[in-house]
This record gives sequence, structure tokens and C-alpha cells, in this order.
Amino acid sequence: MLILKAVVYRVFRILLLLLTAYFVLGDITVALSISAIDAIIATVYYYFFDKGWGAFESKINHWKLAWKYRKLK
Repeated sequence: MLILKAVVYRVFRILLLLLTAYFVLGDITVALSISAIDAIIATVYYYFFDKGWGAFESKINHWKLAWKYRKLK
């Protein structure tokens, strides 16, 4: 369900940007270009953020395990 929520949010976000750009600029081609570029940048950003978060979370879990092991001694 969380994946569906994320996809629906992304679609609505792109549509909102598309409509806003169209109403401000009055050119559907430019509005589509802006929306496409934003979608690509957001996807790439999220990919690298997720990789970084995974590495950070792994370090945190390692430190927690090391601290727990240290307490057992």
C-alpha cells in the first residue's frame, strides 16, 4: 500500500507542476519539459538519497550492535 501511495503522490505532484507551469507560461510544451525534468531530477535525487540513507542506517546498526556487545562483556 505504501508503494501505491508513493506512486499516486508522485503523479499528483507532476500534474500539479504541469498545470502550474502551463497556467503561468501558457505553453504546454514548456510545461511538459519542466515537469519531465523535475520528475527525472526527483527520481535521481531519491535514488542517491536512498543509497546514502541505507549506508547511514547500516553504520548506525553496526554501532548499536558494537555497543550492545560491549555491554555484555
